[in-house]
Amino acid sequence: MWKGNLAILRHKERPAALRVFVADGLIPGRAAKQQRYIGEFEIDANEPWVPDQAEDDEGLMRSVIVFRLRPVGPALVRAQDFSRSGDAAHQTEANLVDLEADETAEYTVPGGEARVATRREYLLSEEFRTSLGARGETLRRWRLRPPGSLRSLYTDLYDAERGELYEVKATNSREDIRMAIGQLLDYRRWIEPSPVRITVVIPGPPLPDMADLLAALGIGVVYKEREHGPFVRQGPNEDGQ
Repeated sequence: MWKGNLAILRHKERPAALRVFVADGLIPGRAAKQQRYIGEFEIDANEPWVPDQAEDDEGLMRSVIVFRLRPVGPALVRAQDFSRSGDAAHQTEANLVDLEADETAEYTVPGGEARVATRREYLLSEEFRTSLGARGETLRRWRLRPPGSLRSLYTDLYDAERGELYEVKATNSREDIRMAIGQLLDYRRWIEPSPVRITVVIPGPPLPDMADLLAALGIGVVYKEREHGPFVRQGPNEDGQ
């Protein structure tokens, strides 16, 4: 919180008017953006800002500050300026939704790697869904919004009958398994009723030390021993194959 951000945060102390403009097309005959005046605003006294994440110019996620502003007098209101996320959650929001709800990825990898990884995860998830569907499980997903969050988190597959949450990854690499562990442990905190079984789904068997790590954390793993073979369960959630 320094330079421009600090000036915004302390604008009432100076005092200084905080005036908001938005980009609104291009200046005719030029490549420069045209700015439209929205109005004068002030920092919210009770909760001036919340943390969030956003992509930088290279498409990588980074931490950002989102200021909460309130209009001082009249302000221009346009439908296209409304936030998709709305205000920050003040208490935990957790709802079961259909699998098709909001397919936005939680993270991206620069270039074509993101598309390849997303495609692999989708195909593996669909294959696993089909295998579970043949046994009659009803699968959904959780939409979670922890306190202070601007955006909702969407889990992968959730079997309500078994109370089991699955996180699907494109590879059985150490990196993907470690990411899945973090996601599952994070999600589980907000899901009620608990306890919830948590399981990683990967396309091949994990390295022995990663299998030991998953077992030590009470996390199951589902994988395929060969490309066209059946799914195999291993670890704490083996019952109910």
